[in-house]
Amino acid sequence: MYSSARNGSTSTLWMIPASGGMPEPLAIAGENATFVSVSRSGARLVYEHEALRLNIWRIPGPNSPAKSTAPARFIASTQSEEEPRFAPDGKKIVFSSGRSGKTELWTCDREGRNAVQLTSFNGPPHGSPRWSPDSRWIAFDCPKAGNYDIFVISADGGLPRRLTTGPANKIRPSW
Repeated sequence: MYSSARNGSTSTLWMIPASGGMPEPLAIAGENATFVSVSRSGARLVYEHEALRLNIWRIPGPNSPAKSTAPARFIASTQSEEEPRFAPDGKKIVFSSGRSGKTELWTCDREGRNAVQLTSFNGPPHGSPRWSPDSRWIAFDCPKAGNYDIFVISADGGLPRRLTTGPANKIRPSW
């Protein structure tokens, strides 16, 4: 799964088999679909739907038998909800949200309920959350000290730990 503006105007979701072949549009997601994440089982898919106010939408994943289900707003508030990522174990989703008044990282269960705020930087917007392979940690980027650095925080919350320093921007971590 990936997002592409292949038609030259708006991003849509596309599927291509791991063995290769021609990309096929996942038309059910509609236009302005980005930041896609598929659960490990392939039965669930979350993505960012870009609009004036960003919310997180849900449709069945590529391995679900219910492929024609209409997109549904999944994680929403009066503020922007962005960058959803399923945990590798499929139990939680991490996302960026402005629902507290500032952009912070939040988690919720796989059904989009029981949202818990993880970070409290109260200032610079941070994001690009990425789960550790064991679903215990979340790495993210934040310009807390001027330039973007990489931080890590327990999936259960606590104090974030900065991993990088220096004058250059460090963004979009990966495990």
